Parts: sequence; C-alpha cells; structure tokens
Amino acid sequence: MNKTKVNVLLSYYNGEKYIVELINSIKNQEGSLKIKIIIRNDGSDKVLDNDLLYEDVEVINCHNIGVKMSFLKLIELSDDDAEYFCFCDQDDIWDTDKIISAIKKLETSNDRPSLYFGKTRLVDNNKKYIGEDSFEKGVFSFGRTLIKNNAIGCTMVFNKKLRDLVRTNTENYKSFSKELLHDHLLYMICLGMDGFVYYDEFPHINYRQHTNNVVGGTRTFIDKIKSNGLIGKKNVRLDWVNELYANFGDVLTNENRNLLLEIIKYRSNIRQRIKFFFLNPLPTKSLLEKLNISLLFLLGKY
Repeated sequence: MNKTKVNVLLSYYNGEKYIVELINSIKNQEGSLKIKIIIRNDGSDKVLDNDLLYEDVEVINCHNIGVKMSFLKLIELSDDDAEYFCFCDQDDIWDTDKIISAIKKLETSNDRPSLYFGKTRLVDNNKKYIGEDSFEKGVFSFGRTLIKNNAIGCTMVFNKKLRDLVRTNTENYKSFSKELLHDHLLYMICLGMDGFVYYDEFPHINYRQHTNNVVGGTRTFIDKIKSNGLIGKKNVRLDWVNELYANFGDVLTNENRNLLLEIIKYRSNIRQRIKFFFLNPLPTKSLLEKLNISLLFLLGKY
C-alpha cells in the first residue's frame, strides 16, 4: 500500500532547546504516512546542522526574512509530489494522531482547496498543562477574517490544491503588513475562494507558552483592547485587505473580491465611511464588536 506523502514545513529561529523533542513527536505519527520535514533556518545565531537531525529532514540555512515570509518560502520549497502540508512551530509537541486526524477530515473535501485547523493544549516550558487556547471556536466566514483570526498556524494542515494555488502567487509577493501572519493569510485565501475549511474542537498538540513565542495562545484584556484598532496603530486591518487583494485577488470569488475593493476605497469617500458605519459590511459576533468596527470605518481607522 502506498504511503500518503506529507511535508511538514518548519520555520526555525534559535530554537535548539526544543527542536529534537519536536522532531521526535513528528516522527512518531500514526498512520501510513511518508513524512518529510523541511526546516528553513530563518537567520538563527547558529547554523542548524543536518547531522543533529534525522533521515527525511531537510535543513535550509537562510537569512532572516520574518515569520510570514519564511513560511511562504517554505511553501515554495515544498515537494510537488506531497499530498498534504503542515505548518509547524519549533517548540511544540505533536500528539501521535495529529496528522492523520487532519487528513481524515480533509479527505471529505471533494477535491476543493482545503484547510484544517483546531484547538491547542497549552503547556509551560516543563510541559505542565495550563489549559486550552483562548481563541474563538469554529470556522469564520470570509468577512469575519477581515476583523480577526482564530486559526493557529501550528495546527494547520492543507491539501495540495491549496498549496499549489498559494505557491503560484508567492514568487513576487507584496507584503503590506507585519501583523498579517502566514496562518491568517492562508485562512483568508481558502475561505475567500470558497474552499473547504474544517475546525477540530479536540486538541492534538501541546502548544508551548513562553517568552520566545512569536504569537502565543493566551491574550490579556489589555491585548484585546489594543487589538480593536481604536487605540494604537492605524489601519492595521486595511493593510491586511490590501495585501490579500494585491497577491490573491484574482483567485477569490467575485463577491469576496468586490468586498475587498469596497473596503480598499472606503477611506477616500466620506459617504462610504458613513454607509459602513450604519451598514457594517463585516459580520460581527456582538453589539460591542459591531460598534467597534463601525466606528473604525467612520473614523477611517479600519
């Protein structure tokens, strides 16, 4: 029986403390899988040597380009004959059923571009259980991803159809936003083109929490206040929209592409800002969130 070919895509930066434990957990995956781990060393202080790792692990030592661009580069470097692709953080521990659980769900997608993500089990440096992540549950609509993200990259698995589509558009990639990361971007793309997205409410990964996380699994009340857009940096979300449209606008549905165009043009038209204040084009979960996004549009701070 042929084994299912899987690429695990790992962007690495000064993560030598946990890398061996992570790789062991990936090598111990259940199912008839042929797993290749591709590690892009994103300009660490030390060169990551192949000899400290294992068979079916490819290490590419490169200069630092940041987490989003490093993962997009990994998609470019991934194997054409692989069937599934997993994003991977350098310090987590995978349950033995992590990959096969995702593949079983993605196999039901009827050959559409498809993405799987789910909850995580938070642990501290010593692997002591903290709780589950605090991200909103379930699959968002496309419009809601223009407000926030709930898809955690280290849980993501996607099929070749989505990988091929993303890869085609990454060679001359235009980045507008440091805040828009690879996981959020892939989520937007898949939903925006009417792909299949599955959310798993059961964790299959220990998501280590420490000061070196690029983005962690817990958020304080102050973090949430800052992220609403009324305080701090202006137009963070508009940068997301511009980046998505510039790089992937041609693969989105007409409805979703037109929504992006409307938002891109809103700041220069006071009538459009007033319209969006009263008729918010993005789906919100609560009255408070609706008021927040409506005010951002009115004030030109979306």
